[in-house]
Amino acid sequence: MCQRLMSTAGDADLSNFLSEEIEYEHECAATLPELNNFTAAQEGTRVVLTRKFKDERVAILFDINENHNIDESAEPAEGEEDASNIMSYPHFTVSIEKVGTGKKLELECVYDVDGPDEAEPEGEDKGFDMFRIEQVRVLAKGQTSKDAGVYEAETESMDGNLYACLMHLLVERGVDAEFADQLVEYSTTAEQIMHTQFLENLKKFVDA
Repeated sequence: MCQRLMSTAGDADLSNFLSEEIEYEHECAATLPELNNFTAAQEGTRVVLTRKFKDERVAILFDINENHNIDESAEPAEGEEDASNIMSYPHFTVSIEKVGTGKKLELECVYDVDGPDEAEPEGEDKGFDMFRIEQVRVLAKGQTSKDAGVYEAETESMDGNLYACLMHLLVERGVDAEFADQLVEYSTTAEQIMHTQFLENLKKFVDA
């Protein structure tokens, strides 16, 4: 008969710590917010938001594992406890598919978490500098970004007028400043949920 190994003092300390952290996370838990005109689906850490726009299927895709987590806590006043305010910024892809042809336009986007870049392309609408397009690609029907020969246009040296047109294209399809705010809220909540699950799984492992 196999005998269960006794847990170590370190195991016990970790288990007690995790119990407190899990309780705290549940106290701070929030429900996933609604997103304007988009329907959300999640499989593991991958999130897909979709909507229809005229003859197009618009999808926003991001992986929670690739989120950029930043503590945006304000400096606590004297006598107050330091409370963390972690915001989770996704690296997201906007996929615009022409339903009739199967062709896609994909735009890789990131948040300007460090503030606007002084070297932004000329002509960019400053109202949307909370996120920027990094790369753009056009895919034929059945083609994916992983296929050999797929060209990705970077935006660092892109003509400013072209960049501004691409940003306007996103805005018309609902990917605007308001949506960007909502997406950060959604991503932050999704990250918190996954982190709580991680803590619970870690405690189960330690306690087993």
